[in-house]
Amino acid sequence: MENLKYCSNEYWDERYMKTDGNYDWYIDAESLVRLFDNILEPTYKILNVGCGNSKLGEKLYNMGFNNNNVYNLDFSKIILEKMYKKYKDYNMRWVHQDIVEAKKLKTNTFDIVIDKATLDTISCQSYELTSKAFNHIIRILKVGGIFVLITNNPDILNYCDLDSIDIIDTKKILHNENNIFIHLLQKKY
Repeated sequence: MENLKYCSNEYWDERYMKTDGNYDWYIDAESLVRLFDNILEPTYKILNVGCGNSKLGEKLYNMGFNNNNVYNLDFSKIILEKMYKKYKDYNMRWVHQDIVEAKKLKTNTFDIVIDKATLDTISCQSYELTSKAFNHIIRILKVGGIFVLITNNPDILNYCDLDSIDIIDTKKILHNENNIFIHLLQKKY
């Protein structure tokens, strides 16, 4: 299957070696934060899962999340090094980790976790890995924390254990002639 390449660290490393600048999947960072800026508080710890070369970290930093409370996670060391260099004057953290494993991330740590397309890429490989990544995301969220899931997969919540979360809101937007779903999920316990 052609989509399996998206699950490969080698694919992303090669892609990021050839890439300069920023790219935001599905929705640009400016539009995205406007959709949920009413749930953000300046003291919140935010994790940007599969940050890649997105401008989301920069946008959050410029909104006032600039006291080392924006964490950018990716499994590509190459893109993390590029982004760290680009944003070296920004007070953000960079985490080299695969969300499927997430061993470096402590339980009940983050107020907000944002995923733009990471679960989508994992779901190209397997249901089990997607479910495992989702469970790690819920584990690292604080009770009452919000998981912002941006996906083009209308069935992505079928990969998720919905017992521990409430679905607060779902928005459907059209992006480049594709439906994009933005789910706000809140950890119950």
